Amino acid sequence: MNILIISDLNPRTGWGRAAIGLSKWFIDNKFDVFFYPTHNSRAKVIDSIRPLAEWEFDTLRDTDFFQIIITFDLPDKWRNYRYAISVGYFFWESGSFPKNFVKQFENVDQVWVPSDWQKRLILKYSKNSRVFKIPIPPHIKGMLGGASTVPSKVENDYVLWMGTLEPRKGLRLFLKEWSSYKKNGGSLSLKLKVSSNNVSHSPTDISETVKSLISSIHAFSFPQYSIEGIFHDLSEVEVSNLYMNARSIVGSSFGEGFGYVAADGILRNIPVFWPSNTAMSDWMPPSSEGAIDCYPYTSFLKNDQEIYQNPIWYPPREGGIESALWKSEYLTENESEGMSRVQNSNFYSYLESSEIAFALKGINQRVKGKDKR
Repeated sequence: MNILIISDLNPRTGWGRAAIGLSKWFIDNKFDVFFYPTHNSRAKVIDSIRPLAEWEFDTLRDTDFFQIIITFDLPDKWRNYRYAISVGYFFWESGSFPKNFVKQFENVDQVWVPSDWQKRLILKYSKNSRVFKIPIPPHIKGMLGGASTVPSKVENDYVLWMGTLEPRKGLRLFLKEWSSYKKNGGSLSLKLKVSSNNVSHSPTDISETVKSLISSIHAFSFPQYSIEGIFHDLSEVEVSNLYMNARSIVGSSFGEGFGYVAADGILRNIPVFWPSNTAMSDWMPPSSEGAIDCYPYTSFLKNDQEIYQNPIWYPPREGGIESALWKSEYLTENESEGMSRVQNSNFYSYLESSEIAFALKGINQRVKGKDKR
């Protein structure tokens, strides 16, 4: 069976990592995989995946050469095809959808999402019942750059926060609770790895934005509250070292489409404390090890991206992040290792809950090289 992946294959992006993981799964299961780039992808093409030139894509997409065409992008980029089964793979982090997305859900043969939470949300809005939970396959572990998976040591003295400047990542809330933690005598330091979705932002721009954010909360400085800001791009080895030398990873998101930072931490056996909301609730449910409780209501965020259109967010409850910081400080070696084992088990149970076999069975019953019209 020939499968065409339409995506960015950049492992630094969510879409890219999802496409890489699923592409490797298809290759391991003896499918022939082709790739057509979106977003001017600069990523290296994976072995065993044949890239298509634009003229090849234009020639083949509406022939019976491909049995499945999967687009990893927002629904407004999806389309239907004459012969191939069209699949839209979709990340989403808000509890509501823009109106134009709903029509697109019904314009493809199948919709694939990484979590039960997203599946329930789409079925609430859409008449397309062919929605399948397809977690990012365990190949994600192979994307850790050969990193050691030795559990972090409790003598490591810093907490890691990693994310973008998007308001939904909750950096302002995190810094507010970090300030409270330090004022109350907390001894850990913080490594703050912040990036921007705006490619025109330089490391200096990001640094100044974070400093402005800090000054709006309280007049404290980076050194005063044991904060090391990291605002430049890091190599895979540098990222790996940043994870592996952390005592824990603490998040503050109001909504996640998947939760790569938390997943990477768990797969490296680092204790992770993260808000249990949206897609994260599949593998870090409330009351589980490391879960931070969240408010079950809408939270307006200043400067929400236009794409969200009246979004619904689920912020961590007040004091939840500070509580996670104190738990990090007092983790014993045995507690750290035990927490990592439980989180690993939960994550692999989530991966094994994939409905990809059901999705492909439905496709096999429909794809006989026939015109779908």
